[in-house]
Amino acid sequence: ANALARAHVLLRGASTEFSIDLEQAPRDFWLDPDKEVFGRFFNASRYPKRMLYYQGLDAAAAGQVKEAESLFAQALAAEVEVVTDPATASDKQVLRHEERLVDAMIELLRARLWLDQGRDGEAREAFERSRKVLTAYGSFQESLAIVESRLDLRNGAPEKAFRRLRKGVLRRGTVEGTEGYVLLAIAARESGHRDELETALEVAKENGADVALLTGG
Repeated sequence: ANALARAHVLLRGASTEFSIDLEQAPRDFWLDPDKEVFGRFFNASRYPKRMLYYQGLDAAAAGQVKEAESLFAQALAAEVEVVTDPATASDKQVLRHEERLVDAMIELLRARLWLDQGRDGEAREAFERSRKVLTAYGSFQESLAIVESRLDLRNGAPEKAFRRLRKGVLRRGTVEGTEGYVLLAIAARESGHRDELETALEVAKENGADVALLTGG
């Protein structure tokens, strides 16, 4: 009950057919029942950077790695806003802020993609570029901690990852979700912290994560 489905939909022409994948069959379905639109709309020709970012995000979520990489590269090179009438242009300071933020978000996503491919050096460079900007935003602290901890684990520094994740997952609650508990379990096992390992494994299993490789069965 009261489930929420989110999706990015590219709209073209007078009408666009689309579908939304759901984990379970819905009992009922309403789309905009109060005649309001709960979404953000970007004109692809006017805001190319944002649109390419969202398209790359969807490609990454669908496992289309090469397409996602290409779209993210295009987004980094694209303009924030394209205007034909100077009178309708956004404030330049607002545009500079938008550019720095979106580029940093893209770099963080590229770091994830490259970690999955074992391209650790490129992932570290992308992460550092993103951290310079996103550290100032509280909403990105969880993603930054996750990616940096993955980098530490790949680079043979499990104790460093463990300290960060223990603070974020178990103490402050700034790192939530199954991924955080799985990473904490890996870091705890590799650095010899058995109590935290058991706690993280228990929550990860409750959340449906496959932790067989961490438990031996």
